[in-house]
Amino acid sequence: MTNQADEKTLLSIAVPAYNAAATLQACLDSLVADLSAAEMSSIQVVIIDDGSTDNTASIAARFAAEHPDSVQLLRKPNGGHGSGINAALTCAHGRYFKVVDADDWLAPGSLSQLLAALAESCADVVLTEFHTVDASSGQRIAFTMSGATSGVPLSLEEFWRLGKAARSCLNFHGVCYRTEVLRTSKTVLPEHISYEDLAYATVPFRCVQTVLPLRFFLYEYQVGQASQSVSDTNKLKGLGDLETVLVYIHQAYSSAVSLTPSQRAYFLANMAELLLDYYTICLLKNPNRPAGRQLAKEMRQRSQALDSDLYRLSQGQYRRLRLLAALGVNAAVLGHLKASPLYHLLRRLIG
Repeated sequence: MTNQADEKTLLSIAVPAYNAAATLQACLDSLVADLSAAEMSSIQVVIIDDGSTDNTASIAARFAAEHPDSVQLLRKPNGGHGSGINAALTCAHGRYFKVVDADDWLAPGSLSQLLAALAESCADVVLTEFHTVDASSGQRIAFTMSGATSGVPLSLEEFWRLGKAARSCLNFHGVCYRTEVLRTSKTVLPEHISYEDLAYATVPFRCVQTVLPLRFFLYEYQVGQASQSVSDTNKLKGLGDLETVLVYIHQAYSSAVSLTPSQRAYFLANMAELLLDYYTICLLKNPNRPAGRQLAKEMRQRSQALDSDLYRLSQGQYRRLRLLAALGVNAAVLGHLKASPLYHLLRRLIG
């Protein structure tokens, strides 16, 4: 049974954690470090121990004991990242809902800024800017909403028309949903798989009508860890998960009673991004090139049967990657190529 939002809790923060003892304490400390007593009373932190076998649960239990009015610990059998979010949503009672992974953190002072904005907001989704932080080098890359005015609510149609530069935070790390929107959208994430974060950033948008962009950095997203599902090795292992999430998003898309043009465009763009990732893994990251080409070809056929609009939208990407693979380009070289005149020439010639 789901909890309803109460009057004083502005934000529920879900922290899914699996064997996260090395990073969890720093993550949790970043949530409360700069908050006043009044601000602490306006948040609910739900830590989900997803069947960890290390000291994750004891770290979480100690933190909950230190902040008994604001923090709770859920312990459950292992079900994957999506299952942790699903579990947190069942007990969330904040007006808004945000997920912070246990190996990430919030920028100093940023949560206070977010809470102040949420106190005045009725937008369906609130977007904030974020950094990626390389685990090895510490290099930070900023994702911003260029062209958007901070604190000015927009319809989703208006926000979409701002263009790609404004939409770079329209993803897992940038979104903060009104909790009722998540529940109304009936978003229940797939469990025991990877890539469900894209489903989380997409499926609720069938119920999103309004957006509040906030032009400050909230989320610090750590990348480059070998254990992450985004590593090349794990991507090769996770092709089946990627397709499962693609089908899940498409089912939500095709079953929606009505979608606005911007909602439709957003779903299609994210599904095309999943297809691009699939083709890139098969054609450029699979050391067995013939097997990779066959996998990509089979997915191309399945995507055509799944959705003709999606098939057409991803046609140019597929053809470019096939050509690059034929030229012997691998994933490491592709990153450099994208900044070159040759790549842009290929885009103009192939589409």
